[in-house]
Amino acid sequence: LNRFQHLPQVLHNQVLHLIATDRQAAAFERLQRAESLHQDGIIAFDYALSLLRRREFIAARRFVRMAVRRLIRSSKLNPAWMPMT
Repeated sequence: LNRFQHLPQVLHNQVLHLIATDRQAAAFERLQRAESLHQDGIIAFDYALSLLRRREFIAARRFVRMAVRRLIRSSKLNPAWMPMT
């Protein structure tokens, strides 16, 4: 899968694997790098979850909002499903 790491879905699955195999630090590093390279909602959401696991609540909230905006823009999420307050 290394040659497909530029695809957000592949990265998402790799991160899930790292978390499932108790390698949260490696997953966080990958997400941190990917977030700076990609404008993908799934990556932003995964990064927000990793921030929550690290108890960085304010930063996580910012990335959840960013993820929702990106998903709405990419038509992967209907804006009526998740009102922004």
